[in-house]
Amino acid sequence: MPGYAATDIFSLGANFSPQSSSTRETREFAQVLAADGDLACESSGFNVTTEYTGEYGHCGGSNGVVTDLGTVLSQFGGVEDSKIVTGVDIVMDNKSHPTVTVTGHNHANNAHAGSERTYDVAGKIGDQQGVGITLATFAAGSLTNSSITPANNTAITRITYSVSCEHMDTEDETGDHHDGQNRTCRIDLTVEGIGTEADITLGSDWATDDTEDSDANDASDTFSVTAHQYVDAS
Repeated sequence: MPGYAATDIFSLGANFSPQSSSTRETREFAQVLAADGDLACESSGFNVTTEYTGEYGHCGGSNGVVTDLGTVLSQFGGVEDSKIVTGVDIVMDNKSHPTVTVTGHNHANNAHAGSERTYDVAGKIGDQQGVGITLATFAAGSLTNSSITPANNTAITRITYSVSCEHMDTEDETGDHHDGQNRTCRIDLTVEGIGTEADITLGSDWATDDTEDSDANDASDTFSVTAHQYVDAS
């Protein structure tokens, strides 16, 4: 009988508790149809690729989530536990410990081994530890041009970072994986809270995509700000 347990498929370490994990293997086939449209022949499967997703909760003691993620962020796009990392989502919430979702993949043939371009995004992300949001962690002194600074009357309730890169793979003469490379690393940011979006100042590295203010007769005003920035390869 299957057990109730998630797997640390990216080997993030003792301070990360796996909440769920998934592994999905895909392959391609080539077909020829007969004159009547039915199948005449089909190849065996090729270009076998396995995609991985791991969701974690962070219990870091004295360390923040960014510190504990280590090379997942300081060498984003690299290989972790035999999987190339192509996405990391980090959520800091006023009522929860930080949560992390990591996505990646690898190939049955010519697997990624760590020669691809990587990006140091660690210095762009506030290193939150424990429940809640410590505003000083996101202020200008900590993140310089990637800071998030609220006015005194503003309460930030959630911050979400989504790190991604475009990953390109090529196939060889047999249709199997030949090699791959990373490019166009981007960080997307969402800040939510009580107050108005005008009370949030983002560092100069962020380009604002969208702002939203909401009010009602039975609750405090709320806001949402989304922004992004690109990071060059290390």
